[in-house]
Amino acid sequence: MPGYRELSEMLPGDAAERTRQAQRFEQQGLNHEAVAAYEAALADFPMDAPLPGFVCGRLAALYRRIARYDDEVALLERYRDSQVGDEARARYDARLSKARAIADTKRRSDCGALASVRALKDRRSTAAARARAIVDARLALGD
Repeated sequence: MPGYRELSEMLPGDAAERTRQAQRFEQQGLNHEAVAAYEAALADFPMDAPLPGFVCGRLAALYRRIARYDDEVALLERYRDSQVGDEARARYDARLSKARAIADTKRRSDCGALASVRALKDRRSTAAARARAIVDARLALGD
């Protein structure tokens, strides 16, 4: 795929095949299928082993594309925590920070409190517009 790094030779057999399948799904625009394949590839890794950056990077990008922002954050945190070296961790710090900001923003826009404030403001602006229209109509009639 253009712009993507090649699959690492360090991936074990089943994980490598699932990752190749996920790449094919991505190329075809089948994002949900690609997510499932990448998730299956990650499931093949031992819990105490460092996660592969290639798989985590592609999966995080897909999570964002399909608006699974909290899953993206959780994956990037899991990746960062699985790494033994500071260099690998540092590479994802900026990406993790941006993912957290996006997730917070999306979460805030769905907040019930904000929705009720927006509804109240809309009602007030509608009522004010009606009042202005009545005043304008009376002024036009000479009242």
